[in-house]
Amino acid sequence: MKAGKAQQGFALAAVLWLLAGLTVVVASVSGITLTAAERVAQLRHRVDFMQSAYGTRAHLLYWLSGTGTDANSFTDDVKRVRADGTDYQVMPGSTASLQDVGGLIGLNAPQRALLGKFLQTCGIDGSAVDPLIDALEDYTDGDDLVRTQGAEREAYEAKSLAPPRNAPLLSVGELWGVMRWADVRPLLEASHCDRAFTVEESAARYPNPATSPPTVLRAQGVTDDLIQAAAQEGRDDPVELQATTQRLRAFTGPEAGLSGTSYVVQRTVRVVHRQADNGPWRLQYTLRLTPDVEGRPWQIVEPSTRAVTPDTSTASPSPTSSAAEPRSPPRVLPWPDSPPAKQIYNVKKLLSF
Repeated sequence: MKAGKAQQGFALAAVLWLLAGLTVVVASVSGITLTAAERVAQLRHRVDFMQSAYGTRAHLLYWLSGTGTDANSFTDDVKRVRADGTDYQVMPGSTASLQDVGGLIGLNAPQRALLGKFLQTCGIDGSAVDPLIDALEDYTDGDDLVRTQGAEREAYEAKSLAPPRNAPLLSVGELWGVMRWADVRPLLEASHCDRAFTVEESAARYPNPATSPPTVLRAQGVTDDLIQAAAQEGRDDPVELQATTQRLRAFTGPEAGLSGTSYVVQRTVRVVHRQADNGPWRLQYTLRLTPDVEGRPWQIVEPSTRAVTPDTSTASPSPTSSAAEPRSPPRVLPWPDSPPAKQIYNVKKLLSF
């Protein structure tokens, strides 16, 4: 009798162990299935986004190639597409924004005073600014002479870093290989200040205030109130655009005014395609419009596709401000729904009769 009860107890324990093992297997299979389903969904969302972005790019290339430029836009004198980072809806599933490189800070042969103020505005200690700029200039110049707080080959070898090329930067990403710049990269990226850099030759010595992002305007002494007011104003009207530009120039353009600088959007822009509904996917590249080059009406450089954390913070907040205000949804404008006009209006402007 006792032996039978023992056998029954053993059988019950074996069944329970078997059920426990099956439960683990089922849970594991369910987890794998769920993970696979999530990955398939993510892949589908990425494919949908890329299809929308590539279609948008085709529309963008066609329309921009047939237009001229003014202070802040591409225009055919009938419709305008702003190059100040404004979002446009071209096809469902994504938006696209254009950023004139003339409104950014050039890293090759930089304007030291502006770059220094910009770095401090982005939260970098003033004592670190000159070493950063000296190292950058040593990296991009064509000699092996070391500036006062700069660095050449020996300093890089001592830290087991790739030596400087002694040539202009080929991409913004190359900046993080310059001595000391990798140390400040997290701070610049957190404040979005890294988005204000460009290595394009067409970058202006004096950034265009009509297309500069807030981080660049702050470095030039423009107050947050004026930046917000300029962003909210309708700058599609030429008269309002001129008035806004003149107000910004009072802060940013004394030297530019003395040098006779006239602001106009460059034929090179940074394009960012974003997934709709604040999705994570981004496609970014620099677009050079080269209609005068035979067989190559445009050129795309520095392309990158990546997933990023959805941005729900304030729009380019000042690192020195005390608190961040909630950001309103970005304004999304419709893309022109017709081919660019033949710009006969430009001819009329040139005729004196």
